[in-house]
Amino acid sequence: MITPLTNGLLVNPVPLQLTLNLCSHGCMYCFSILNNPKRKADLKGIVSQLKNHNTRNDLVSYFLREKYPVLISNNVDPFSKNNYQLTSQIVDILNSYEIPIQLNTRGGFGWQEVTEKMKPSLIYVSVPYFDDEVRMKYEPNAPSL
Repeated sequence: MITPLTNGLLVNPVPLQLTLNLCSHGCMYCFSILNNPKRKADLKGIVSQLKNHNTRNDLVSYFLREKYPVLISNNVDPFSKNNYQLTSQIVDILNSYEIPIQLNTRGGFGWQEVTEKMKPSLIYVSVPYFDDEVRMKYEPNAPSL
């Protein structure tokens, strides 16, 4: 679901975040599995939020109506094996409503095709290791450098 971004106050100017399925990168230091290790995205609910944001009276809908950006995702990688297809579908919907997007990613599946169809947005790519052998030890399923 799309929710207010509350854990990034003063770090990230984007007020909304979209969390998808639990990331499949398998990073041993991942904080997102602590709260909900079996998380599944509710695509039907996300689509409903987006389709009905003009008629709903809540904070998320207000930000969507005002065209504030949506961060995909602060808690998982949008291009992990189990998220990239959802990310592609949701980017299409956000584009249709002209809602800006911020992507936080390590890269992975489908990132090129999705970013090519995005309207001007912000894309944040993290590179935590310069040595791919070290990366494989701590992030066994993440994309290589």
